[in-house]
Amino acid sequence: MLSEIIKFEWAYRKGRPATWIYFGLIFILPIILVSTDAVKIVGGGEQTKENAPQAIAFMEIVFSYLFMMITSAVMGVAVLRDFEFNTEALMFSTPIKKFDYLFGRFLGSFMVLILIFSAMILAFTIGEFMPSRDATKLLPYSFWRYLQPFLVLVLPNLFFTGAFFFAGGALTRKTVIIYTQGIILFVLYSISQNLMGDIDNREMGALLDPFGIRTFSYVTRYWTPAQKNEMLVPLEGIMLYNRLLWTGIGVLALAITYFGFSFNVVRSGLFKKKAIAEDKQSKIKPELVKIPLVTQHLNAWTVVQQTLKNAWFYAKMSIIEVPFLTIVIAGVCLLISTLINPAETFGVKSIPNTGNVLGSLGNFTPFLYALALTYAGELIWKERVVKFNLINDAMPVPDFVGILSKFLAMIIIYCGIFAVLILAGVAVQAIQGYFDFQLPIYFEHFYLGQLVTMVFYTILFFFIRLNAFKNAILSLKSMNSTIL
Repeated sequence: MLSEIIKFEWAYRKGRPATWIYFGLIFILPIILVSTDAVKIVGGGEQTKENAPQAIAFMEIVFSYLFMMITSAVMGVAVLRDFEFNTEALMFSTPIKKFDYLFGRFLGSFMVLILIFSAMILAFTIGEFMPSRDATKLLPYSFWRYLQPFLVLVLPNLFFTGAFFFAGGALTRKTVIIYTQGIILFVLYSISQNLMGDIDNREMGALLDPFGIRTFSYVTRYWTPAQKNEMLVPLEGIMLYNRLLWTGIGVLALAITYFGFSFNVVRSGLFKKKAIAEDKQSKIKPELVKIPLVTQHLNAWTVVQQTLKNAWFYAKMSIIEVPFLTIVIAGVCLLISTLINPAETFGVKSIPNTGNVLGSLGNFTPFLYALALTYAGELIWKERVVKFNLINDAMPVPDFVGILSKFLAMIIIYCGIFAVLILAGVAVQAIQGYFDFQLPIYFEHFYLGQLVTMVFYTILFFFIRLNAFKNAILSLKSMNSTIL
């Protein structure tokens, strides 16, 4: 049965237009890169050839990071697709074992993912023979120079990220979780980058990079032009440890998926609910209940109250959800790694004045965009997701109240986050013995600068949700592409 599910997944994915769109995207961009002067960012110097093994390996590993969105789109919905199309009851009622179901989906999707990313090898090969290439700046063609870094660098990246997204989609059964997982990977990469800034922590930063980009830079930092032209990436030392670490984490994610996945339509909770004692009181007889008379007051003040109460309700509801907490906690982790490793100039740490602290707090900005991207869509589609939209639409509430209250909820969330960031900045200054806080600068930066920017982004994302696309997943991918 395992082989049959793999064949089905392979055939289904191979027939989807999105698969070939992804393939074409990864095919076209490398050709454009190597056939223009842009390739000089990694090769083509006075002594280093444009198709040097070091340059090829660097481009391939960077592509595996930049196109992580494709990995999430392919691997994250392998199991989630059954729940979106309401076919999970049919699948779970057949004599399919959980192992065959899960790993059949994973392996079939992973084979398609390898097919998509193999487009870069084909593209680099064709690009090497483009008429615009200067033969004097190229080494003789060797297919192994393209295949070896793909096997050593790209394939482990695809396996780890694929297992990570697959686990998120299978265990949570929510599309939004898949996209917030990318935030976690971004934080891990950024933390490794911050550690690389400290000479004492460079080896640790190289080990913790989930994509191996910093590891690659660490290994090749002292290579001469001759070594860059001749040597392939050695699978030894810190590079070997990095690959083993993250491949092992990918295997662990699959194991957690297998043991944590419920092969039932309705999942049981992690904790058993206490038995509710039977009410021994006499039941209320409906015919004896007196329904109170209600007088409706539908005026401007009613609309204002509805808007404000709904805004507060949506704001409170959002801040306790898993995607929100994931994004905020990830941003806090990045801030902590940045604040404990302040910038240095010739070995001297910067003074924690307000300007420097604001620069460090600016690392949280991408997470604000992620919140806007995620919750602009989540709030717009909330009633439909929980099957409450028909009841909500029948209520005597103007249509604009729902949209306006959700927009105001986002503003409340931004203001709350800015207040926490200001307190964090002041606390960092106080801990380091700097007490000239300059609070007006904090408030001006966040509430007159960043808040206006976030308002514009929120309006843009609301517009995309309401007008550009009617499909929730498609519009979320569109906004994700806008941010990237």
